[in-house]
Amino acid sequence: MASLGPGPAGAGGNGGAAQGAGIYVAAGTLTIGYSTIAGNAAAASVGGNAGVGTGAVQGTPLPGQGGGLYVAASAPAPILQDTIVATNTDTAGTPDISGTVASTGHNLIGNSAGAGGLTGTDLTNVNPDLGLL
Repeated sequence: MASLGPGPAGAGGNGGAAQGAGIYVAAGTLTIGYSTIAGNAAAASVGGNAGVGTGAVQGTPLPGQGGGLYVAASAPAPILQDTIVATNTDTAGTPDISGTVASTGHNLIGNSAGAGGLTGTDLTNVNPDLGLL
């Protein structure tokens, strides 16, 4: 007769990072103009299941980054022109933009933490007062 019971202890895999819930830029040329990127959420991942038994280790969860726009370190900076990026959320403290953009100015960024490449004509860290259409 077979018996069912706990399997061997093991280590769960790491969770995948949630990046760029609105837009994820990994490569290529991208221009974002006269647009609104809002209301997106990059949530933290959950580490993989560890199994049961003595010595079981839960996988490492990773934070969500760039709820609105995530630019990978190896990607060229996307051009941002006359655009609103605001009211996005993540768990890493870079809710609207994570990475570097090539701003042409006159953008509104709700939370500029984690954003590089902004100019003096960009409005940063302001409430855009966005509402339902």
